[in-house]
Amino acid sequence: MQTKTLDEKFTQTELGALQKEMAKMEQAAAIKESRIHQLEESVSMLQENLEKMVSQALRLNPTLMQVETILHRKRSNGGKQPAL
Repeated sequence: MQTKTLDEKFTQTELGALQKEMAKMEQAAAIKESRIHQLEESVSMLQENLEKMVSQALRLNPTLMQVETILHRKRSNGGKQPAL
């Protein structure tokens, strides 16, 4: 009878330890999932910002026609810097 009681206590102790370990693992998984979600949102935001910045930079770049016009004016003005 005593060994049965000891076996039950051991099983309960082992079960309790396993449940605690499982709870820790579930909590760690939830934290990792949350971090992954935050990182995905950050990457998405960075991509949007990058696209906006590239778009703005491209709008600031002069077209070929504008460059040719500026060069033509520069040559016509004797090498003086024309106003944009």
